[in-house]
Amino acid sequence: MDGLRAESIVHPWQVERMRQIYLECRPWLSVQDLPDRSEVEQQEWWNSIKGHSKAFLYSPSEEPWKFVAFSLLRKKSANIVSPMIGIAEEYRGKGYARKIIQHYISAAGGALAGSARSDHTQILRLNYELGWQEVGEKDGMILLYHPGCIENHRQEEIYREILRYHGY
Repeated sequence: MDGLRAESIVHPWQVERMRQIYLECRPWLSVQDLPDRSEVEQQEWWNSIKGHSKAFLYSPSEEPWKFVAFSLLRKKSANIVSPMIGIAEEYRGKGYARKIIQHYISAAGGALAGSARSDHTQILRLNYELGWQEVGEKDGMILLYHPGCIENHRQEEIYREILRYHGY
């Protein structure tokens, strides 16, 4: 990734950095209040999902010691992965979101079901540019689908599964 380096989250200190960035980004991730986990709760949460999830920390190439963003891919079914990203406030507006979304789409290994706040127009525009498709809207959230790297002959079947996942 040009200008940005990805590192898989495997150590407790990385989970803690993901939590810190998440807390900064929480207001943009949902219209509902998301949990404010303590460091211990975050470690327990991570231990409960890491067998069916992937997460990455990102650092600028010129500052490889500074982890400024994360992405999380949670397996929701055999065919669907759901992503989340967060970028530390002082690093927003540098083009990192595009690179992170491109990275997690390739890392997902299949179709993706996501959502974005309907008032978060910048991330929605970027998602549409990168191939996300809107499937509906619920409670202030735009529900999204990305085919990822699934085979063409399975796209219709998986799209129906995405609709079920989103409650349609």
